[in-house]
Amino acid sequence: MNKGIALATGAIIGVLNSDDYYAHDTVIFDVAKCFQLNTDVDMVLGNVDYVKATDLNTRVRHYSSFTFSPWQLRFGHMPAHPSAFIKKSAYNKVGEYKLGYKIAADFDFFVRMLLAHKLHYLKFNQTLVIMRLGGVSTSGLGSYTISTQEILKSLKENAIYSNFLMVFMRLPVKLLNIIIFKLRN
Repeated sequence: MNKGIALATGAIIGVLNSDDYYAHDTVIFDVAKCFQLNTDVDMVLGNVDYVKATDLNTRVRHYSSFTFSPWQLRFGHMPAHPSAFIKKSAYNKVGEYKLGYKIAADFDFFVRMLLAHKLHYLKFNQTLVIMRLGGVSTSGLGSYTISTQEILKSLKENAIYSNFLMVFMRLPVKLLNIIIFKLRN
């Protein structure tokens, strides 16, 4: 991601992972309009829908950045990274993704952007990205353990108070969100 961001020549950067895709044909247009109408924001945060890797029509979870607030980072919650569009100038202020993280480099980046640098953001309540399950960050208890350790490391490095129990509690919250999504659909 760092190499791509360094090579990017545009004013706004969106990072789309290899097996993710935009939810509809107007995502780029809609995001550009958000920045045009809100010139003071450094990033636009949208929503992500998760689908089965083997069935792109079956949505299994909705990840809303609309309900996100920066204080939630202390509890290991973050906005949906694949649906974050960030100004190149914000990357220049905050720096690159840190290479010492296997899973939580995006979390650390949001901690630095939203808590350390207090950059401005806009929550755009629209699904912008469809994400397939099965990636490194969604592959089970092992990835959850690693991400918990890395989240705590990032918060400590950035002098943000948290503890293991606060971060661990994101798992029951995530499970509750999945159950609610399944009951609604």
